[in-house]
Amino acid sequence: MNDYNNFLDEVVHGIEERLGDRYKVRVERILRNNACEYQSIIINGQDDIINDCKVSPAIHMDFWYDMYNDGMDIENIISEIIEIYEVGKNEAKGVEQLAEAKNNVASHIYFRVVNAAQNVELLTGSPHVRIEDLAVTFHYMCSNDGTMLQSFRITDSIASDWGLDRDELYDFAVKNTPVLFPEKFMALKSILLNMNKGESIFEEEVESVSGIDIPMYVLTNETGFNGASVILYSSYMRKLAERFECSLYILPSSIHEVILIPASCGVDCGKLRELVEDVNVKHVDAAERLSDNVYIYSLDEDSIHIAE
Repeated sequence: MNDYNNFLDEVVHGIEERLGDRYKVRVERILRNNACEYQSIIINGQDDIINDCKVSPAIHMDFWYDMYNDGMDIENIISEIIEIYEVGKNEAKGVEQLAEAKNNVASHIYFRVVNAAQNVELLTGSPHVRIEDLAVTFHYMCSNDGTMLQSFRITDSIASDWGLDRDELYDFAVKNTPVLFPEKFMALKSILLNMNKGESIFEEEVESVSGIDIPMYVLTNETGFNGASVILYSSYMRKLAERFECSLYILPSSIHEVILIPASCGVDCGKLRELVEDVNVKHVDAAERLSDNVYIYSLDEDSIHIAE
């Protein structure tokens, strides 16, 4: 930890020397999913204050510390961080100009799902909607070039500045998210074959508790990032259930994807829950866990709830 702190100090001082007295540089703790956190560098210039720019990019330093340990020169790291700040600052100004009219930001708002109990601090001060043990949070997409997504979570303060309430955010996000992040549905076996693997952890364990070969499917979005949100694409979930002519069990393998099992297979729900708990503890990073519960999309009710 001392080495990491020394690295942060050196980067901060290097940025300050490069940019001069008109800029303030600080290290700030940023909350991640499930109360995990990381250190980020925030840069604010006097021009930002004069122009009332309220959004400044938070530059995640764990990544750059890994690059440093892999041999990247710290002067090059400082140059990269300054460039990220300059690009992000211009994007932030554009966002604030767009936000002068409610309709201008509407098409950029999307949602993610997180575990509500594990994200109390993150949810405090942020508009959100509860669905079972999950919380739907709202985000603004600055840019997405297919390789890097730049976005930020919408807080109560930002929503107030934009003149949007929670219901409006939800309506915009429900409309936009399937368009911005289209669903991706795949048979688990076909993925494993392409990866030259025999079985996944889920597949092996489900077969061991059921005694039969169970069809399993992966549901995510095209980016593979925060893809578990697709379970809230109501029209798509109904389409899938109608295709299988039955309700669907949803196993949350992470915040990025879920596993679907047709309920007609007759798998014991209690055993599935034990499996999800075990996989979360042994194989899923704490920051990427969604829930220990198993859900079911009910075809009859056209809704998602915790499976009993």
